[in-house]
Amino acid sequence: MGYIKTDGIIIREVDTGEADKVVTILTRTMGKVSAFAKNSRRPRSSLVAGTQYLCLCNFILFKGKDLHSLSSCDMIEPFYQIRCDV
Repeated sequence: MGYIKTDGIIIREVDTGEADKVVTILTRTMGKVSAFAKNSRRPRSSLVAGTQYLCLCNFILFKGKDLHSLSSCDMIEPFYQIRCDV
């Protein structure tokens, strides 16, 4: 399994299970990508801030068969004002 390092913006988030999310990321190089973010809804997770709607981040994704797995994300811009106004 290879990994992909890219930047993108979260355009959709769907809660699954007790603490997981499936996020849709819009990237410049790969287009629209769906990724599974395990334990991203837990308060102490490093993925909490980076997997919110309209956050621009640097992502590290691992290729999967159907979905990619989100390994880590570093937030560039949260766009909080736009998220509150929508």
